[in-house]
Order: sequence, then C-alpha cells, then structure tokens
Amino acid sequence: MKKHILSVLLFIFSLACKDNKYELFVLKNPEDTGITHQNTIQSTTELNVFRYRNFYNGGGIGIADINNDGLSDIYFTINRGPNKLYLNKGDFIFEDITETAGVAGTKPWSTRATYTRADLVENLSTSVDEGVAVGILRGQQYAPGGTTALEDRLGNPLTFSPITELVITSQSTIERQGFRARKYVPDARNFDNPANDHIVYRYADALLMRAEAVFRGGSGADAQADLDAIRSRVGLGSISASLDNLYAERARELWLEGWRREDMIRFGTFLDTKELKPSVSDAKYLLYAIPADALINPNMTQNPGY
Repeated sequence: MKKHILSVLLFIFSLACKDNKYELFVLKNPEDTGITHQNTIQSTTELNVFRYRNFYNGGGIGIADINNDGLSDIYFTINRGPNKLYLNKGDFIFEDITETAGVAGTKPWSTRATYTRADLVENLSTSVDEGVAVGILRGQQYAPGGTTALEDRLGNPLTFSPITELVITSQSTIERQGFRARKYVPDARNFDNPANDHIVYRYADALLMRAEAVFRGGSGADAQADLDAIRSRVGLGSISASLDNLYAERARELWLEGWRREDMIRFGTFLDTKELKPSVSDAKYLLYAIPADALINPNMTQNPGY
C-alpha cells in the first residue's frame, strides 16, 4: 500500500514540475532582453578584500520610469566599469541608452544606485524643520515642510516603530517596522562632488581610543577629560570614566560609522544574546571567511569553522 501511495505522489510531483501554470519567474536570455551587462571583478594586489572590506558587496540597481511611459527602466552600477541604463521597450525587451543619456559614470568604483525626481531635489534641506530629519527616525514621518504627515502605500500613517520580528512578512507593517538611521544629510545638489565627505576617522574617535588605552593599561592621558570633551561639545553632562561608559559612549558617538562590530569584538559582547537574538553565536563569527580566490595562495588557510 505504501508503495502505491509513493508512486501516486511521484506521479503528481512530476506533473507539477511540467506544468508552468504557476511558475513565478522565467529565466530570460540576454540576447532576448537586451540586458547584457556583467559585474565582473577580479582581485589585484592593489584592490582586494583585504584592502577593501566591501570588495564583494556587489553593484547596485535602480528601477524607475524615467520617460513616463508606464514601463520600469533599469540602471545598474558596475563595480569596475561603466554603469548601464536600460530603457524598457515593453515585453521584457530593453535598449541600452547609457551613452545617449551620459550616465556611465566616471568613478573608479560604483556600488549603489538611487533615483530621485529633479523637482524634489530642491526640497531637500539640511534643516530638520523642513521635514528631512537627521538622527534616529522614529514615530510619525513628515513631508518636506514638516507639517504634512506621510502615509505608507496602504494609506496608514508612516510611523516608524520598533522591530518585533527578525523576518518581516506582514505587508501591512513592512514599511513601518524598524527605526531608520540618518546621520549625514546627502548633498543632493552636488552628487558628483558632494561637500559632505564620507567620514573615515574623526577627532572624537581619537579621543575615545586614547581614553580606552588608559583603561587598558596605558598612561600619559586623562580618560575623564577626553570623555568630558566629547560630551560637553554637544551639551551633555559629565559621566564617570569607565570601560562600560566608554563602550556606551562609542555607540552613541560613532553610530553608523562602521565601528560597532570591531568594538563589540574587542569588548567581548559580539557573540552574546541580544534583543531578537536569543542564543549565543558560534565563535567562528569573530572572523570573516577568507574568499575562495584568496585561498589559491598556498600560504593561506581558511579560518576555523568555514
């Protein structure tokens, strides 16, 4: 009896595999679509994952209707090559208009793509009063001008609330769960040569490093004075200098600047349980996996656990 049931199930499964009625995606050939770009990168002695930690993060993609014909056009950023803009001609056929549009880009490395409406650029402002908030965005969000409350795509108030699940599956809350972070306002009028450069190191970080060095056995500096200098410049009162307070101050001062992972490893908290993370992580995650192409070097060995 069990053999007969198994045979029937296999027969049904084979029919389901042959029936494309419910197929969600179909692989299209580049020759048919006209989209022929490839984002190919190769490691060199000057440019590799060891010197640039985001080496394998990939390129970006932006989708928008650039000519108001009701069809979604696609812009790809290529890490090491000219970017590509494809005009949607309908029926999944695209035309490469990069050269005509003059949007290939001139930067040596491209990673992200963002569309913006020209009529909205002038509304961007560095002023929180004009609706472009800076900091941790939470609660009701407002349009430029700061008075018109925004709504999500379902017509609900666009109110950012704490995340309550690791994987957000509810369409009714997917746009509203989670606070957003905005530390530096983009220079929207000068994307090619912005006035607000990317932060690599700051003086505040140097003071925090010096204070930490004192707590870890160094000498020749005043950790309390360094901590007070950082807090007083933004109108905050003094807190006692300690490793715990220093760790917390680094989180407040350097958020969204790419240091937290290193800080958590150094202070021994990276693997710990956290909100929405009920278990301790494997110690192998203290190190990244070494990319396969780097392991071609016979002197390299993969890090433990990978």
